[in-house]
Amino acid sequence: MSVTLTPQVNLCPKCGTELTLPASGAGQQVICAACRHRFVPAWLAVTTQVSRKAVASLVLGLASFLAVCLTGMLAVAFGIFALVDIRQSRGRLRGKKMAIAGIVLGAILGTVYIPVWFALGFPLMLILQPNRGVQVAPVPPAAAATESVPSENDKSDPRIKQ
Repeated sequence: MSVTLTPQVNLCPKCGTELTLPASGAGQQVICAACRHRFVPAWLAVTTQVSRKAVASLVLGLASFLAVCLTGMLAVAFGIFALVDIRQSRGRLRGKKMAIAGIVLGAILGTVYIPVWFALGFPLMLILQPNRGVQVAPVPPAAAATESVPSENDKSDPRIKQ
């Protein structure tokens, strides 16, 4: 099956021969029949862009140095989503290495720094607790609760009439 295009799109860039191009996918090379020159027609050229999710993964992974619990997990999630999008884009998206770097940074810094945050956060939490260092006296029980109610079988209580 051949596709007929406008003459300016159908011309070989090297020899200027008019070509009848077969239907082909994006980014596929075409060979001129006259001069055997290989080229990609402008209308088949693929424009690629960096995945925004991959960039977000890398930025959040780098931010994991400061806020581990918040950004480490997000870096891993965005990195995984970016890898899936890049694989499904058929060459339109790039940034696979950025996504992997974000996943690695988020995972490593998340697991390495969590014990550090606990080691620093627990003493800080104890210091900042309200009533820290203030002795609170126990509340004495109510008077009625301390007295025992005499039973009818209790003979030693003088209040019971016999």
